[in-house]
Amino acid sequence: MGAAPVPAPPGARLGPLVAVTPVPFGTLDIRTWPGTFPVAAIGAALLLAAPWLTRAAVAADGWLIRALLGPGTLAERVRQLERTRALAVDDSAAVLRRVERDLHDGAQVRLAALAMNLGMARDKAGGPSPDLAAIRELLDAARHTAAGALAGLRDIARGIHPPVLDSGLADAVGSLAATSAIPVTVRADVPQRPAPAIESIAYFCAAELVANAIKHS
Repeated sequence: MGAAPVPAPPGARLGPLVAVTPVPFGTLDIRTWPGTFPVAAIGAALLLAAPWLTRAAVAADGWLIRALLGPGTLAERVRQLERTRALAVDDSAAVLRRVERDLHDGAQVRLAALAMNLGMARDKAGGPSPDLAAIRELLDAARHTAAGALAGLRDIARGIHPPVLDSGLADAVGSLAATSAIPVTVRADVPQRPAPAIESIAYFCAAELVANAIKHS
């Protein structure tokens, strides 16, 4: 049983049904029943594409929000400086601990032995019959102990900043190779002198490598 058309009043003029569709279709005038099929097909296609279009719009909105409200170049630079400062503080603390350990285990022990030898020599010299041979032996031991303490202090000072780095990293590494117990060849290509901190790091790395090679050779 078919549907009957809606009767129009006498003298009325019926216009086409206008359907608004996205570009490139624009607006479509529906004048007949078969003319609804293209509009229905376009609507079904838009219904299927709606989730993807919504996701793309949300992604674009999220990108815009991050670009406007997210961390900028200044904030990233501040974070980088904070990380660099933390690394510098940790490195300085490690250097201070190493210097303290070297002073406690090296120079302090030698200076204590020096004071003990000098005290014993004074006691022997102040007696009724000074033992010159024993005093001479104690003074010789004190002299050797003082020389060892001076050498230890020089090593500690060299560990903080090697004086050989004053002439450049290439010469400093060359001096390591010259004093090495095993043959070492140095090839240096430093077109521009790095910062003093970088030179110290490179020098100590090279010194540690040479020391390990000597120890395990």
